[in-house]
Amino acid sequence: MKQINLIITLLLLANIVVGQNNVKFNLTNVPAIENARVGIRGNEKPLSWQNTFFLSANDEAYIGELSFENNTTFFEYKYVIEDNNGNVTYELDGQENRLGIFTNLAELTLNDNWDIQPEYDVQNLPLIPVENLKEDAEILGKALWELHPGVERYQDSIAYFSKLYELKIAFTEPVSYARAYKEISKFVATLKCGHTFANPFNQTGFINNIILNQKDKLPFGVEWFKGRLFITKNATDNNSFSSGTEIIAINGMPIKALADSLLALTKGDGSNDAKRFSDLNVVGYDYYEMFDVYLPLIISPEKGFYELTVISEEGLTRVEKVAAIERNKRNGILQKRYNSIPSSIEETWEYKLLDDKIAYLKLGTFSVWDFKIDWKKFLNAAFREFDKAKAEKLIIDIRGNEGGADEVLEELRQYIQKVDCNVKNFDERLRYTRVSDELQPYIFTWDRSVLDFSGRVRKNENGSYSFVNGNTKTTTYNRSRKAFQGDIYLLVNAANSSATFYLAKYFKDCSFGKIVGATTGGSKKGINGGNVLFLRLPNSKIEVDIPIFGQFNDYEIDEGIKPDIPVDRTFEDLKSGSDGQLERLITKLNE
Repeated sequence: MKQINLIITLLLLANIVVGQNNVKFNLTNVPAIENARVGIRGNEKPLSWQNTFFLSANDEAYIGELSFENNTTFFEYKYVIEDNNGNVTYELDGQENRLGIFTNLAELTLNDNWDIQPEYDVQNLPLIPVENLKEDAEILGKALWELHPGVERYQDSIAYFSKLYELKIAFTEPVSYARAYKEISKFVATLKCGHTFANPFNQTGFINNIILNQKDKLPFGVEWFKGRLFITKNATDNNSFSSGTEIIAINGMPIKALADSLLALTKGDGSNDAKRFSDLNVVGYDYYEMFDVYLPLIISPEKGFYELTVISEEGLTRVEKVAAIERNKRNGILQKRYNSIPSSIEETWEYKLLDDKIAYLKLGTFSVWDFKIDWKKFLNAAFREFDKAKAEKLIIDIRGNEGGADEVLEELRQYIQKVDCNVKNFDERLRYTRVSDELQPYIFTWDRSVLDFSGRVRKNENGSYSFVNGNTKTTTYNRSRKAFQGDIYLLVNAANSSATFYLAKYFKDCSFGKIVGATTGGSKKGINGGNVLFLRLPNSKIEVDIPIFGQFNDYEIDEGIKPDIPVDRTFEDLKSGSDGQLERLITKLNE
């Protein structure tokens, strides 16, 4: 009997060993420390982001060993230094987490250097099994249908579930994580919502290592102009790729076909493709740019190179290969070569006097959460300067600014609200009263109160919900004593699609001044936004942003806000890298 028990025990122990993936950590080049220990934190058990697994020190490195469950495909981690008081210092500050990727081997050895990010070959990742993809598709389909306020704004239920069926068909075979990201992006883009997408800013480090950090980007800044693709900045040593060089094919794929494929993945409100093209430009700045994300999902470099068919400034067609590059490396080169690229987010804000009559205020973003300057004091200082100079005219430049914090709009209003104004509000609608128990494990948000609106909303005749004490049909905005008293011109373009879309709307509704430039992004039929639910799919680990509140005007036209004074960007502006729009506007104002 004892022998039988011993055999059973040995079998159980064998199963435990077989059911685990062992990882050996070997960390070198750690800075000198006193009264502290070196360890690891991560996202998968036995690691956590709350507690440190400490490493042992030998003469050459810090070492340790852990075992993970065998169903763990990968894990994210960072090394830390924790002092005797529990204060923790992370390596790779502001960078993606490290990845431990399991292949077919039962043991993984990670030889790491402190604060140096390694390169990852995502080709080693296993494919996502069909049953896991099916579960993700079901959860995504259910979440958008139950929670998204605009799911039926531009399509009916038949069209929605037909598109969901197409997603499921794409998932009838195992696919890579990159392919899953592409198919999910294609599906959510069918909602035609400018706030619904697989947002790189909200992905895990694992997904961003796949879509952002691979050596598969074009070594150029690019701009779409009237459906055509042009090089604007060059990070290669080949000077023949000058600004204005047109790319007419990549790896043999005509640009028209590429544009169609890219637009099918790109967020935007309604039929406003100008906004989608705006999202597909590459400036060489910011945390991500969607062209970098989507291009490799459609066309991959071949043996590390893209084959480009281009037309030179002289009109000559040629075919050349260019080496694919990492995004951060390319952007670093571009920022050294081109002074027009900001080196920090604060540099997207600027004020100055253009001459003795015209003041200029550039607001390149409303995403002020990470500003190192006091942005309210900045605005106050700007308008004090304009008042002191007795400027007669003011250009507020919000081109390229999608939006951000509504608080900026409210703060800015006190400097431009010269008259009392009644603004007709959109009809605000919600899709749900409570996030279902089935979905809650996959939903994250910064405000837990939005998970349950029970008792706070009423059902409308069209099946949507509105707050019991909801918004009125109009909102009154009172004039401000601090408002600039001269003529104001709001310089806009297709990027303006969230808080900046509302700024343009208020500007026109209240006659704050003249809107100049090009038609905005967004849609006069209304946009979705406000608070956001972050849906994290359990198997692919892909996150999708789902806005909670929908603003509706069913009687309006599906288009952005048109300028009172059109001032279009020209090809010469693109080619020269100059701000011809602003120059032509200044000329008009001085006539």
